[in-house]
Amino acid sequence: EFFRYFAFCFDFKKHVVSLSSSYGTGLVEKEAKAESDAWSVYRQILSIEDPFETFYDVAHVLKPGTFQRVKREFAMAYSKLVDAITGNRDASWSGNVDLHAMSGNDVVEWLCEPLPLEEEEAGN
Repeated sequence: EFFRYFAFCFDFKKHVVSLSSSYGTGLVEKEAKAESDAWSVYRQILSIEDPFETFYDVAHVLKPGTFQRVKREFAMAYSKLVDAITGNRDASWSGNVDLHAMSGNDVVEWLCEPLPLEEEEAGN
């Protein structure tokens, strides 16, 4: 659910990624952060509220290409999990993955495996 939500559902242009429970809806709007903490609303796409210093946007240093890569990795992780759970053997990464036989560490390693060099270079 985490990967699906941040890959396909979360509105990065309108909301801030936040762990703060002080907001009733669980969503923090960028405009509210702009008013309360002078955050830029239009400067970057991804905004992440520091959980301890809530006035600070830890993602302010990210470049647009980095944001696209982060979002792509969320989508890739979600797709890998769905393919493994449903038994889809057509995906290039699925192979003979059996999530039930894997430890938690093995699943994390599988989800976070590096991109092949040619794909990584093409993305830069």
